[in-house]
Parts: sequence; C-alpha cells; structure tokens
Amino acid sequence: MFITHEPGVTGRGRNTGWWAGIANLFWWCDREKGVAGMIASQIMPFGDPQVMGQWFACEGAVYAAVGESSTLPVR
Repeated sequence: MFITHEPGVTGRGRNTGWWAGIANLFWWCDREKGVAGMIASQIMPFGDPQVMGQWFACEGAVYAAVGESSTLPVR
C-alpha cells in the first residue's frame, strides 16, 4: 500500500492509502474525508492512458459529489 502525504489534485486528502495492481486495478481509502473508491479493469499494459484517465475522473467525481469541505469523523 502507498500513502499520499499531501492533498491530491482530485480532492484526495492527506495520508490517503492507495494501491494499484498490474491489470489496472486501483483503490483508495481517504480516512480524512471519509470516502473510498475502486476502479477495476483487466486491461494491459499497466498504466493504460484510458484507464488512468478514468481513475482520475472517477476519483475527481467522488470528491466533487461529497464537496471539498466535507469531512466525516473516522471511528
């Protein structure tokens, strides 16, 4: 797992955990903002530009939907 140490351009908060798999599988868990998401594909090679664009768009849409200032308490 990887950790995002600074806020991301999509709205991702600091210290967000994320992971990526070889067949362009991506997930993230943002405890600061109380959201998580996953993009799953079976497209090779890793880093396919269309899948990367969809990951970026999906993550941006999630943060747009919850609002930039929306933070949920973590229990």
